Amino acid sequence: MIDYSVRIAGSSARTEGGRDTYQLRLDPALYDIYRALPDESRRDLAGCLVDMLADPLAHSTHYGVDDGKVRSVAHGLVAAVVLVGEETMTVTVIQISCAEGHDATAVVSGPAS
Repeated sequence: MIDYSVRIAGSSARTEGGRDTYQLRLDPALYDIYRALPDESRRDLAGCLVDMLADPLAHSTHYGVDDGKVRSVAHGLVAAVVLVGEETMTVTVIQISCAEGHDATAVVSGPAS
């Protein structure tokens, strides 16, 4: 598992275990899928995931039943399903999807309501 951490300058609403934000966890196989995405889709997904590290629930939508744990993010032609670990302060990517081709429809997920 690959772990990435991002710290926001200044204060944060959450400071647990010495971290100001959530930590991104990405399996090496999913990282290979991420690296194989077209440049624009890779940038779109990276932006979504970085935003989630500051506040996962505000920067994602529920996936299926709204349990606050399984969330989704989408922008452009790329989407991801993630697990949010409140206690461990982690965001774990479990699926990446990308629509390609001339019939692809762009998607954008907004903040949770």
